[in-house]
Amino acid sequence: MHCPFGADGNGTAPDSGSHTSHGTTASGLLSVILSLTLLVGLIGCSRQGPPVTPSPTARPAPAAPPTLATAPTETNWPRFRGPGGLGIAGGAEAPVSWDGPSGKGVLWKSPVPLPGNSSPVLWGECVFLTGATEKQRQVYGYGTANGTLLWTAEVAGIAGSPTEAPEVGSDTGYAAPTQAADAHRVYSLFANGDLACHDHEGKPVWARSLGMPDNVYGHASSLLVWQELLVVLMDQGGAEEGSSKLMALSCATGDVVWEAARNVPNSWATPIVIQAGGREQLITCANPWVIAYSPADGAELWRIAVLGGDVAASPVYAGGRVLVANVNGRAAAIDPTGSGELPTESLLWSFEESLPDTCSPLATDRFVFLLTSVGILTCLDAATGVKLWDHDFLTLFRSSPSLCADRLYLLGQDGQMFIVRAGDRFEQLGTAALGEPSTCSPAFSGGRIYLRGEQNLYCVGEG
Repeated sequence: MHCPFGADGNGTAPDSGSHTSHGTTASGLLSVILSLTLLVGLIGCSRQGPPVTPSPTARPAPAAPPTLATAPTETNWPRFRGPGGLGIAGGAEAPVSWDGPSGKGVLWKSPVPLPGNSSPVLWGECVFLTGATEKQRQVYGYGTANGTLLWTAEVAGIAGSPTEAPEVGSDTGYAAPTQAADAHRVYSLFANGDLACHDHEGKPVWARSLGMPDNVYGHASSLLVWQELLVVLMDQGGAEEGSSKLMALSCATGDVVWEAARNVPNSWATPIVIQAGGREQLITCANPWVIAYSPADGAELWRIAVLGGDVAASPVYAGGRVLVANVNGRAAAIDPTGSGELPTESLLWSFEESLPDTCSPLATDRFVFLLTSVGILTCLDAATGVKLWDHDFLTLFRSSPSLCADRLYLLGQDGQMFIVRAGDRFEQLGTAALGEPSTCSPAFSGGRIYLRGEQNLYCVGEG
């Protein structure tokens, strides 16, 4: 969730999967999940078959060339789930062993002044985070070398900012959206709609109020940068109210460049930008629509109704397929080369077991991985949607899966990292303990992993 929902990404809607239906409060979520976890026992189990036949019949996806928008980079982790929002790290292999309590494998550990569920982002030699309470909002810059808190920027005094704090779920909080960074600036969004831009030294560049989001759990969709535009998804209220919108602001000034109205209710997923069908596409998820827009002007390209309920898991893209998944909907592979409203019969495949409510899927050309909040990891064949295996970790998850080399990194809510081979059979490579709870997705850079715990920011890796 992503931290919760889009912040890690982004979580307060319960994971029904094959277990239960969505609740209406954050406290209900925790109660339901804990009850379910106690029922399944103390020993995990993996299941490999028989495969489930997807519906409709799978069709081959069109080939898609890699683009700058989706290709991993080796050093920067500029947004929720890294380059392209895909959760895939390029460059050096990440460590597979560390222990937070003893300090083994931990290069540094630094306190985070205010709480938050935003995941770390990284550009160059600086790691950025946000933290907030009911009355205070802050942005942080940490040095990658030794974890020194280089600067703290207060976000306050913004014209039009709400005078009252929003109602938020305890699992979402006041700093759930993950920031976005580029070569010059870092952009931060808070639960009350305050949006602030700082340079890499923490000096304010611009700030504006987007207005109090009407969101049942608190706003959590994260930010992204495309070219010189900052993209903000503000899904709120009910679909019939017409208050949801997608916005693109100038990175330099904060001025609105375009807006697109959305007939969807509040959601928590974070968009991605892909290149497919000879055009760049901004992919969004909400109930019931997956909608693609032109990132240049907000024009709608296509939409398809495949989701349902509270939508928090973000889309991904691999092998020429847009992959989405959420409980009360389905997991589905979409051909992104069409136009207009697409019929569900046009899906490349769909799958309806053990669906996530908070954790976003992870996909490669060969595999799709789905992780539920109650700990069931399912591996599907990316071309057909056939289930290859699943495994129950018997612990809770809010963080979305990440991939480095051929290893999946799955961070449990208790801070335990499970490292699994990304293959056609289940193979656990090891575990590593953070030593404190975490709901946030990790950042990867140069063979290191940056992890936000409940109290501290950690850097793990070799010296």
